[in-house]
Amino acid sequence: MKSYLGLIPQYERIHRRNNRISVLCITLSVCLVMAIFSMADMAMRSQKNYFIKTNGEYHVALRDVGQETAEAVSARDVALSGWVYQGSAGMPNDMPVSFAGASEGTMEALTEMDMTEGTYPMLPDEALLNESAMARLGLAIGDDVTVTVPGGGQKRYRITGVLGDMGSMLKADICGMALSEEGFLAIGDEDAAEGTTYRIRFRDGARIQRAIEEIKEQYGLSDSQISENTALLGLMGQSESNIM
Repeated sequence: MKSYLGLIPQYERIHRRNNRISVLCITLSVCLVMAIFSMADMAMRSQKNYFIKTNGEYHVALRDVGQETAEAVSARDVALSGWVYQGSAGMPNDMPVSFAGASEGTMEALTEMDMTEGTYPMLPDEALLNESAMARLGLAIGDDVTVTVPGGGQKRYRITGVLGDMGSMLKADICGMALSEEGFLAIGDEDAAEGTTYRIRFRDGARIQRAIEEIKEQYGLSDSQISENTALLGLMGQSESNIM
């Protein structure tokens, strides 16, 4: 033997059985670790999809800001942004209804609302109505429905599609009606100001907390004017919320 390395083949011949057991143990350990991390990754993905479905896939929302500020913020490291209008209520056939408004792209990508059938409303007198309300009122796509809008007046809408039921609506036993931006702004009252937000989804790789602080500082926004989608950012590892 000219070096200590010559001991390796001798050791292997003597401890061949132990070596096989060691290799087997290492292989099983690696497989176990991979299985655990795969299950954790699946759980994280499942939770992320759940919160996107229930809250929408946006990262932050701006409140009480003007169009000029919204456009300036959207020019930053932003993948998608848009206005979401909520808060106004009415009454179709003695059933409470909650109105929402957004562009088609914003509704699909940045809100929890889901159109399950039909086409998105483009005109001010077109609307989506949630599935349960459609069944209770005996309506179908293409039918008209008269709704008492904020202010006490009545407006006739043509149903262009079906809005998926949401747990919050079913629990409160109210209808959900989604309008185009123009359609909502035509009926919005003072309650709409509280529910109106400008939602933002940043590009992949963006440092969201730093972006939030820069937006606050640059545009003079208070903590109450910018809020994060806490659950989604928490699962992305980009939330500083104590809840997360």
